[in-house]
Amino acid sequence: MLKKLLIAEKPSVAATIAKVLGVNNIKDGYIEGDDYIVSWAVGHLVSTSYPEKYDKKYKNWNLNDLPIIPGIWKYEISRKTSKQFNILKTLFNRSDVERIICATDAGREGELIFRLIKNKIGSKKPAERLWVSSLEEKAIKEAMKNLKPLEQYDNLYKAADCRNKSDWLIGMNYSRLFSIISNETFRVGRVQTPTLNMIVEREKEINLFNSRKYKVIEIEIKKDNDKFKAISSELSDINKSLEALNNGIFVKKVVTKNKLTNPPLPFDLTTLQRSANKIFGYSAKKTLNIAQNLYESKNISYPRTDSRYITNDMIGTIEEIIDAFKLEKHYKKENIKRIADDSKVTDHTCILPTLTSIKTSKKLKGEDLNIYNLITIQLLLSVCNSKKSITTKIDIGVNDDDTIYKANGEVVLDPGFKEIETFCMQKQLNIKANKKEEISIPNLKEGEKLHLISKKVVERQTQPPSYFTEDSLLKAMELAGNEMLDKTVNIERKGIGTPATRADVIEGLIKAKYITRKNKKLRPTILGEKLISLVPERIKSPKLTADWENKLAKISSGDYMANQFMDDIKKDVKHTCNEFRNYKIKGDDNMKDVGSCPLCGSRVNMSDTGVNCENSFYGKNKGDCQFSFYRTVNGHYLTDDEVEELMTAGFIDDIEFVSKKTGNEYTTRLVLDPHGQYKVRMDFNN
Repeated sequence: MLKKLLIAEKPSVAATIAKVLGVNNIKDGYIEGDDYIVSWAVGHLVSTSYPEKYDKKYKNWNLNDLPIIPGIWKYEISRKTSKQFNILKTLFNRSDVERIICATDAGREGELIFRLIKNKIGSKKPAERLWVSSLEEKAIKEAMKNLKPLEQYDNLYKAADCRNKSDWLIGMNYSRLFSIISNETFRVGRVQTPTLNMIVEREKEINLFNSRKYKVIEIEIKKDNDKFKAISSELSDINKSLEALNNGIFVKKVVTKNKLTNPPLPFDLTTLQRSANKIFGYSAKKTLNIAQNLYESKNISYPRTDSRYITNDMIGTIEEIIDAFKLEKHYKKENIKRIADDSKVTDHTCILPTLTSIKTSKKLKGEDLNIYNLITIQLLLSVCNSKKSITTKIDIGVNDDDTIYKANGEVVLDPGFKEIETFCMQKQLNIKANKKEEISIPNLKEGEKLHLISKKVVERQTQPPSYFTEDSLLKAMELAGNEMLDKTVNIERKGIGTPATRADVIEGLIKAKYITRKNKKLRPTILGEKLISLVPERIKSPKLTADWENKLAKISSGDYMANQFMDDIKKDVKHTCNEFRNYKIKGDDNMKDVGSCPLCGSRVNMSDTGVNCENSFYGKNKGDCQFSFYRTVNGHYLTDDEVEELMTAGFIDDIEFVSKKTGNEYTTRLVLDPHGQYKVRMDFNN
């Protein structure tokens, strides 16, 4: 009897589809039935070969060999997954298999995974595409009735193929290029490098930030038996404004609105990672690993998703899950429609607790339980009622003065999902929710005179931007370059990286010693800053990804030629390699002893580019001492005399700088800070 071979992307998905199809004879690497054989990939079974597979000379990194641009692309099988590939090869070539069904994830990368396997095997058998985002039985059965010829997805494959080859060209060529010219070992990538650049730029903003103190006036006002406070913006003449208050105050403007705050959507992977980092301090990678364990133990749905919605055919299942938590008072079943949208589900739905987990989750403990509860709470909140409140914004004017004092108030009519959020956070996560204080402002009319009870001067200080945490960096990665996306095109991937890869990007930057992670803060190292100082803007900007995604989306729809895309990438790579071919960093041959290391006592040497303890990573001994700094500090190159003064006195006064934002010149003190992240820092207090 002839059979059809169905290939899913993961074993768990294959098992679900096999169950729906009534295929239950489990074999080594596949499941067989009377009409179907169901097997699976394990991610990317086939990958693009490294340069040395094209020519042995590429084992050595040589500037004259760049750029490396394959004429005919080569592919190889991963050693870790070669067994599963060979199983698929045998199944593809079985005489009783008449047709192949591609059931990898419904998206660009899923298409690439299947095509690379099929092409590597060299199969000519007819193939069809199963396109389904939900693993509900009804959805799978419906999709099986509507299989499409694989050829209808050729443009999607072309887009995926372009993305894959272009990332190879960028990574392989630029990593070698910037390593060779800098005499370091650098890794450059379309996602990793712009992410590092965001962290480096944030560090610069913080270091250049000139914090200053300023004053405002806070007044307390009374109407009948009600009291409330209002505050001014920064004032240039405090005494004048204080004196003017004696002339009387009045209501200048009143804006009252009914406010409806909708509950949050269920989690995708990025929002889950951000929430776990904010609440528990978990790294993105740790959260992904925990979620993967919960998925494999059938407690949650597939976690590597970028969707925050369910498909319409899942509404009944969600009702069953919600009913188990007995929230009748706080939600209506029609609220579920708010999170159901087929058009916003591509490869997978949002992250959800499974029906079976309502019983099995009782066995969960520790970190597993924390993440499971977080996912469950988010789903419950998403179908609760909206919060209803009345907000009031008041502008208080002063007779014979232009100063405006502002007051904001909010009265909650119905807490809606906020009530459940507070309860669940305390009961299930043992976290005290931040309850916003309710500020009531009396009914006021424009022009109404008010009674001033008190006035006081409040001193404040401007604050620099915050260091990136994984929470804020994940958000920045998700939004990076989105303003440059073509709004008329259906873009599959937004931001830099994907929900499934962003955690690995962050961990990769830490492992490569480009950034550090301490107390949640992500900060660049000297090595990371050095890489960013070398790489041109067009490579370290998220604009590159936005431009790619615009074109890849058009390739998918047949509105742009894949060959044109690849030709443009090759031209860019050739241009960059030629641009930097004769580039040389100042040599480090002129070494001079400038004293002893304040951290370990070893000798410190000064070169043309930096000052390094001989036991540091950049010193001759390649040790682990942390004392090392570049001679260029925020655009100012330290002279030999200035370096020696820093090493002996610990500071230099009256160093001139130019603001990058305003172009204005300013002077400040430079301080040697051996224990700081930056060994030389500006000191604006002196």
